Amino acid sequence: MNNIIGVLLKDTLKALDGEIDLKIGANSKYHQEDLFKLILTASVNTTSAESSAVELKVVRNKKDIPSPDIVFYHIERQNHLDIQHHLEEVINSSYLMAEKRRLFGRSAAVAIDIHEIPYYGKVNNPFIMGCKHKNGTSYCYKYATIDIVEKNQRFTLKAIPLTPLSNDNATIVNQLLQHAMKYVHVKYVLLDRGFFSVDVINVLLNLKLKYIMPAIKNDKIKQIVKDNSNKASYFLKYTMRSGRKNATFNLMVKYDEKDKEYYTFATNFEIKFIKDIECIAETYRKRWGIETGYRVKKDFLAVTTTECYTIRMLYFMVSVILYNFWLLCNLMYCREHGIELGTQKITTRIMKLHIREYLKIAETSLRDTIENQISVCCRYFSLKSIEMYVNYIVQTNYMIIRKITNHKIYCKKWNLRLLAEVLSKAKSLNNEPLTPGPFNDGFL
Repeated sequence: MNNIIGVLLKDTLKALDGEIDLKIGANSKYHQEDLFKLILTASVNTTSAESSAVELKVVRNKKDIPSPDIVFYHIERQNHLDIQHHLEEVINSSYLMAEKRRLFGRSAAVAIDIHEIPYYGKVNNPFIMGCKHKNGTSYCYKYATIDIVEKNQRFTLKAIPLTPLSNDNATIVNQLLQHAMKYVHVKYVLLDRGFFSVDVINVLLNLKLKYIMPAIKNDKIKQIVKDNSNKASYFLKYTMRSGRKNATFNLMVKYDEKDKEYYTFATNFEIKFIKDIECIAETYRKRWGIETGYRVKKDFLAVTTTECYTIRMLYFMVSVILYNFWLLCNLMYCREHGIELGTQKITTRIMKLHIREYLKIAETSLRDTIENQISVCCRYFSLKSIEMYVNYIVQTNYMIIRKITNHKIYCKKWNLRLLAEVLSKAKSLNNEPLTPGPFNDGFL
């Protein structure tokens, strides 16, 4: 596993460093690679560049670490369109890396979706967009992505940052599909209901692609569903109009016994029998693969409060690159060990530990295997390293908790008042396993 991750990560870092030129002077104290390593550290830790810099300096005793201000300075002075173009080339190179190893087939189903990253800053930022109120905000940054969603093939082919001045959905869909068709033969396209429009459907028809998307229940469709309430599943030809433009498709209606609701779909798949409706509805379930991918991307998304659009866009694109990297490692591991492709044997937690080790971040003794994945938060430390970790927690104002598990200590966020006792007990025990204390409530 180490060899697989090492080879792929080396190729990824080489592509990242080769594509992006931050124009750092030859007499600069830090090289471009040093800045990228700090960004990758923040992404792997799912934390801010500030916290990652403190960890590297205090816990890992690394002195020559660029400050976040230096990293932000070099990124902010770059044109965001140039950075976007270079990051897209890195994503392309990662796909070519997989294609070179024959990890993907030539044909695949793809899904297009919009990802929303919540924004909590000032609303006069020209790059933020409105969204449904969620998690305490009604503003966000948006990104459109196109992913391969086959069972044994998951991959993000392209990501496009969106702004209030971005083109309409039809242009975005056309741009994403034109890019995807350069690399794979698109069998069909799965879209969210947000793309249900005459223009988008006409783009799909012009590209001669099959598609499935939920149909928004306008007044006319609601009346159709009401008039056929005695039928469980059916379809009919439907023409949707918008001004002088129109689009004709198969309107598919399926009744869900569990939800007690009719679901409507727009598709150009050929439908002859009722069982075809079941097959098409089941096919659309593949789109949930892109939702799973969105959750994994969040595991590799660095945290920041900056209003700089270039930095936020860079962080998101790096999370996409690391997500693809994680998928490639799993595919290579499964092929090497004769395991069914698509089985995620390397979790994101294990992936992060190996990346940290490769970047020379994890200098403490970390034990983690595929079979030992009981807790997502589980990280093992020796008694010698617990003092270093507690000091780091104190200086960065985090909170921890410890639990006894087979003479090992593992840390979680907890109450800051316990830090002093943890540190003093770790010193006094002198390499003896920690035992529960009177204030533990089962933990200490």
